[in-house]
Amino acid sequence: MGSPLYSSPEQQQGGELDCRTDIWSLGLVLFEMLTGVCPFAARSIAETQLRVLSEPTPRVRELRPEIDRRLASAVERCLQKARDRRFSSVIELSATLQELSS
Repeated sequence: MGSPLYSSPEQQQGGELDCRTDIWSLGLVLFEMLTGVCPFAARSIAETQLRVLSEPTPRVRELRPEIDRRLASAVERCLQKARDRRFSSVIELSATLQELSS
């Protein structure tokens, strides 16, 4: 099942999983790397799951305004609650991040 802190909304609801589930988890790691906080961390697993399912994802630049807008946007795309709004593959995410680094 994985760690509740890094589980996607569909994973927490017992839905169908695909590579976009992993993109959610990677987006959480990137969010933490950029901001120093986990966006949905709570005192219990149940509260964490509730936050993932019901609260909007915090914006990277609200916590770290100096982060490049395009990078923040890429991370936030990874964390779209509707998985069809996330990157469709890790290759697509990687290409976007590589463009930002050049």
